[in-house]
Amino acid sequence: MIGAAAGTAAGLGLSLLSGAALLAALDRDGRLTDTLLLRLALSWGLGAALTAGSVWLLGWAGLPLSVASVGGTLVAASGLALLLARGRRPVPEPAGPPAVGPPRASEGPAARLAFGLLLAALAALALVTAALSVRAGAHASDAHSIWLLKARVVALDGGFDGLYWRDWPDGHDRRGYPPLVSLLGAWVHLLAGRIDDGLVKLVFASFHVALLALVYDVLARHLARWMAALATLGFALTGMTIVLTVWGVADLPLAFFLLAALHALRLDARGAAVAGLLLAAAAFTKLEGAVAALLVAALAAGGVAGTRRALRLLVAPAAVVLLWLLFLHARGIPLLVGPGADVEAAARFGARLAVATSGLLASALRPGWLNAWPLFVVALALLAAGRAPRACGRWALVVLALLAADALVLGLQAGNLPWLVGVTGTRLLYHVYPAAYAVTVLALAAPRAPADPEVTRPARTSRGPAA
Repeated sequence: MIGAAAGTAAGLGLSLLSGAALLAALDRDGRLTDTLLLRLALSWGLGAALTAGSVWLLGWAGLPLSVASVGGTLVAASGLALLLARGRRPVPEPAGPPAVGPPRASEGPAARLAFGLLLAALAALALVTAALSVRAGAHASDAHSIWLLKARVVALDGGFDGLYWRDWPDGHDRRGYPPLVSLLGAWVHLLAGRIDDGLVKLVFASFHVALLALVYDVLARHLARWMAALATLGFALTGMTIVLTVWGVADLPLAFFLLAALHALRLDARGAAVAGLLLAAAAFTKLEGAVAALLVAALAAGGVAGTRRALRLLVAPAAVVLLWLLFLHARGIPLLVGPGADVEAAARFGARLAVATSGLLASALRPGWLNAWPLFVVALALLAAGRAPRACGRWALVVLALLAADALVLGLQAGNLPWLVGVTGTRLLYHVYPAAYAVTVLALAAPRAPADPEVTRPARTSRGPAA
């Protein structure tokens, strides 16, 4: 057990390092690596995407899946990324105000003590949640029958040519679900040298920690450290945050990838390549993620200066969606999304969309699971009245667009829609919940500066600080 755990930790560490190398190559101006938490969170996200992509492409090509083949691919990709990073032009040190929040020197002893205690509480909560997740294994229904089952199959078959992919005699065919989380799980099984549904949950614990770090980084750029930590603790205590981590389902990683992409774009509109890869990972995580990623990429591309940067944002998620559809078509696997095969089913789509929308609204107002949605309505009112930071406005519009997209995807699903909404409504809302939570906190707590800049730091270019 100790050897398997050590091997798993080492392999996930390699995924993290490969993501750090990729981030160093893409973040040429250092705008996305100015804080340690942000650097680690983005490195994990990119590394997880690179690992899953390596497992997928190796298996699709018919090459053997093993620790050596996947690890060798990650090492080779990291080396190439580091070579690209070495070739970049040096960037001068930034000037002007600090990268995040108010100056640390302005904090009093009480504020520093509060920050330390809140940080300790966050660390303890993350450890307890991780332990509960590992102990639960594949206990949750969807984790067992979708994400973790597919991880076992890929690890045991050494690819995608086994009986599961050729013929799955289940009335609810789940093979068409995008497999990023399952491919990461297969990597853990390979590292452990056996099928271990406990160790595989470290993937979800890692996404949980990365998501908390990301939420803190978003908030700390506008609030004092102790306030940002307190708000992050409130997010961590959200019932669905803990439940999704313990269960081990793909909604948690999808929420991370969407928030990471939005945050990367907000910090550096020119860093479209990083955001594009994060959106590609979102598209490879869930069916709803594919729609959300393409929607965010299309919305953001309109605000990115230059055709080349817009293409960097759009190409990666579009390519992943097309490749996954090609993969499914080559194996005759259904996607499980569509208004129906007959005219009557298509005519009923409007009614189904109304059911999906009303169900999601009811889930949002249900107390306990996603407790910030009612306050998000208050934040929207403050934004409309001009009494909240304008920096929140774009995110609020994106959140509303993504909620509409979730309702659309849900309405297209076949089967008993009222039952489906009741079972998955709160999980679907969680995809955009971190972004909505950040908008809510900042609208209610962040001071509104006269200039109201997008971020609290100067822009940097290879020629130095911007005027």
